[in-house]
Amino acid sequence: MSAASSLESLQAVYKAMQQLAGQTPQDRGRRFNGWLADLLRDYGIDARENQRSVGEIDVVFAIGDTRYILEAKWSKSKADTGQLAKLHKRVRQRLSGTYGVFVSMAGYTGEALSDLVHGDRLELILLDSEHIEAMLGGEISPQTLLSELRDAAAFTGRPYTPMSVVRSRAVNVTGRPVSKTVVHIEEALEGAGPALPSWDPQQSLRANPSGLYVTFEGRQGIYWVLVAILLLASVVAALGVIGGPGLWRVVSGVLGIVALCLVGGFWRMAMRPVRLEIGAAGIQAFFPRNCAWMPWDRVDRAEVVRVDGNLAVVAWSMYATVYPTAGEAGMGAHYVPSVGAVALCPLGPLRAKRHDVARALQLYGKGRC
Repeated sequence: MSAASSLESLQAVYKAMQQLAGQTPQDRGRRFNGWLADLLRDYGIDARENQRSVGEIDVVFAIGDTRYILEAKWSKSKADTGQLAKLHKRVRQRLSGTYGVFVSMAGYTGEALSDLVHGDRLELILLDSEHIEAMLGGEISPQTLLSELRDAAAFTGRPYTPMSVVRSRAVNVTGRPVSKTVVHIEEALEGAGPALPSWDPQQSLRANPSGLYVTFEGRQGIYWVLVAILLLASVVAALGVIGGPGLWRVVSGVLGIVALCLVGGFWRMAMRPVRLEIGAAGIQAFFPRNCAWMPWDRVDRAEVVRVDGNLAVVAWSMYATVYPTAGEAGMGAHYVPSVGAVALCPLGPLRAKRHDVARALQLYGKGRC
């Protein structure tokens, strides 16, 4: 059987599994392990499925001198921290130099990715449906894909690299007939730095079409209360400067200056409170000093996750590095190197609950949330 016809046979089985043709989700899960082993074998890799040893492993295989153990999950829910930790434990039970490969067709929760980044030594490589379909379509071989993903994990500390980022590196050296069109990303300026965005990341005009977005308003009232309290404190401090003893005058003067400085910041927050809009075209956040805009066609994935201890709307994108870091952005959207994503808007300043924002992301996210 030729390479092309072999892939076509695997594609037919894959389509049947997608449609759950004559099988339950549990049946598909068991069949998926064997199918993944067949896909690897089709590229000349010696792969074995359903290995029972210290913890059952779905697939084991080797590429050169590197050994891999693979766990696969095909369900509607994203893989969470517990599932990744289970594979990580099994990797630790093997010889040093063994890598874990987790395949989750629905992707991964933000908490799971964050926990891996901030955890112990990184020994897992994460794949999703786009990686699998790229190999199935003959676009890239498992050997090349895993090499690229290992490099990304080693150089950046991130276990998950979207297929869109792999494509942007112009990787296509399989020797196979390509049945899918490779996506070409905009060239980077003079061949260096992140790819240039074809949109304004700080667009201030509303980008979502009228009537096709959800708005989450900021906590405006609390800032007016803080302004009033600080103004009152400034008046009290001024009276202390006028009528108090020497030391009290100095203390009152310092406190009055601090209060007036804080008044300026909270006044700005009260006049222009943070606002988040999630709509058909993308995610847009409005801050007192600037704005942030991320269209859906530039987003690989978006979720509400904790960043530096605070809940925020976070977007993973190959364009993430065009945003400033936290120190440069102030309160605005910023790039978070530890997770390789953009924190578009914190939830703290909003009158919004986490599940409401998550529901809006799922409503408009076009499968990215």
